[in-house]
Amino acid sequence: MSKILKTPLFESHTALGAKMVPFAGYSMPVFYDGIQLEHFAVREKVGVFDASHMGVISVEGIQALDFLQYMCSNDLAKLSIGQCQYTALCNPDGTCIEDVFVSRVADLEYQIVANASNKQKDMAWLQKNQKDYAVEISMLAVGVLALQGPETVSLLQKLGLEPMLELKRNQCKYIDWQGESFLVSRTGYTGEDGFEFFPSEANLVKVWELLLEAGAKPCGLGCRDTLRLEAGLSLYGHEISDEINLVEAGLSWIVGWDKEDFIGKKALETVRTQGAQRKLVGMVAQERALPRAEQRVLNADGVDVGYITSGGLSPVLKKGIALAMIDMKNADMGTELSVQVRNKAFKFMVASRRFYVAGK
Repeated sequence: MSKILKTPLFESHTALGAKMVPFAGYSMPVFYDGIQLEHFAVREKVGVFDASHMGVISVEGIQALDFLQYMCSNDLAKLSIGQCQYTALCNPDGTCIEDVFVSRVADLEYQIVANASNKQKDMAWLQKNQKDYAVEISMLAVGVLALQGPETVSLLQKLGLEPMLELKRNQCKYIDWQGESFLVSRTGYTGEDGFEFFPSEANLVKVWELLLEAGAKPCGLGCRDTLRLEAGLSLYGHEISDEINLVEAGLSWIVGWDKEDFIGKKALETVRTQGAQRKLVGMVAQERALPRAEQRVLNADGVDVGYITSGGLSPVLKKGIALAMIDMKNADMGTELSVQVRNKAFKFMVASRRFYVAGK
């Protein structure tokens, strides 16, 4: 059995009474005071997450752009220094190895934020395809903190971090704070306004403590999942995987169709031309029901037409919500379907994947 890893904040989490669970090889907090309390802290005020189990990969060199244009689905040529972009690493058949955020942090340097469970696989995939490209690829020893919620701006003002407020959504910059220069970005995974901090591992505890002292509520993986589900955001291994292509996943918008080439482009063009056979949709319960991943979805005739990729109770809507991979014939908005929950069929309706939109 492999050893469970710890982020530099492990002692801080346990001191706060966090319920710790194994996740992607790390011991991580699933909640502190409760998932719903932390969910609403982010929806209504401001919360902070330790995401230091994730990987941050640097790709640097005179051919960094050429290399990443070939490796990533989206068009990184559109990025100026200080801009971030959601994209994917694809297999040749157009399925997804990983979804990532790429930031252009300097003229010849890009940083990739990768999921914890995939970061070593991503590194190996990049290195395997490096070939003759003049680039250096390395895993950075940095922590990751996500500050999220409508009161994020006022908290940053309280800490004297007004320069961060110059950033617009999906932008990044280096700031000098607490004795070092480190990257921050206006990004997140909750559906709220927010920022992510990438301090050195040595400085991570200090930055975490200052954010807590300023009023951020510590939040765990439990509400991170309910928040992203309400916002309709995909999770690797559920809505995207090496068995789901980007078109099926509703991610055609992160494909640079006009790029000369990238791994998976030909296969994705074929899917787009011929039409996908299935589609990722949102579903809302029409009666009291708690959908979960892998439950089967049935049409009005009781025929199996797909499966739940992620599901649960929406704390905001107070209803069961789900993301589901459904055949195209049953994927129209408003279609009435049912979900098999514990051998009983519960009524659901196909809806927008975005169950919650901040400010609405």
